[in-house]
Amino acid sequence: MTQTHHNQTPSLRRRASRWAGMGRRALLPLIAVCTCTVFAQQDAPKPLPARCRAVVESKAKGGIRSRLAAVRALRDQTLIAAEVDALWAFFDETPEQASLPMRDLNHLRNDVLHTLVYHRPVLLDVPERLIATYRDQTQDRAWRDYCIQFLGQFYARASEDSKGDIREVLFEVAGKPGVPTAGTALIALTDNLASPEIDRETVVAAAVAIARESEASAGARMTAFQICARLVVREALPHARQAASGETTKSVTVRMSAVAALGTLGDESDRELLTKLSRSRDTRIRRAAIGGLRRLGQRNDGRPAR
Repeated sequence: MTQTHHNQTPSLRRRASRWAGMGRRALLPLIAVCTCTVFAQQDAPKPLPARCRAVVESKAKGGIRSRLAAVRALRDQTLIAAEVDALWAFFDETPEQASLPMRDLNHLRNDVLHTLVYHRPVLLDVPERLIATYRDQTQDRAWRDYCIQFLGQFYARASEDSKGDIREVLFEVAGKPGVPTAGTALIALTDNLASPEIDRETVVAAAVAIARESEASAGARMTAFQICARLVVREALPHARQAASGETTKSVTVRMSAVAALGTLGDESDRELLTKLSRSRDTRIRRAAIGGLRRLGQRNDGRPAR
């Protein structure tokens, strides 16, 4: 029996091996089908909801008005991940891809970004995306300015790490008087002064630095005088007087802002200049000076300036 057992063992092993091989060959197609089916189910993109397609698809009917209405309808709605991704992807589109002129494209982007910035629950990657877009020199300048504006609006909702990144970028931009976006950064910082991490004196120093810079961008310098008036920074008075008189700028908007700041920050010694400017041939300067005189008078009378 022992011999018979030994003689049969190799034969049984060969048959078992053949059956096992047949079993594996039979199972391979089934495994392949099952595997492909699983991957197909995982990779198949879910169709984008119609409410989002109406915003991002260039073939959406109704043109810019329809697309603006569609994005505004998304406000206060909880978006699915595919919608959020589609809206972010929309930001990378050129005017040609979006079938919109740049002005309309930026208008639509602004409303889309508003939806994402104020989305609930909070989208924590907003700062990272906005900072990346701002630093992308190929982006439209106005759109990069929007990104700085919305960074300020998102600041209170950001994580502590992201707040540090936002502050770094805002102070960096505010330190570039030659670009209009410096003014936007000043506004963003000033609007968030209630946050203890933002140092008021550092913001004031940035505003004064732009106010005194005669070569600064007109938009940035105009904003700097407004911020100095808002924060009651009398250190800016000498620069406001020079700009209001036209000594350090020919920009009407900068002069108007400086004149308005004189009404808020100045004293009786500024009445003569304001009175002279209230008779200016330029209606814009004249109106700003009249308003400045009114505020100066109210302050001297003990009434709150308006």
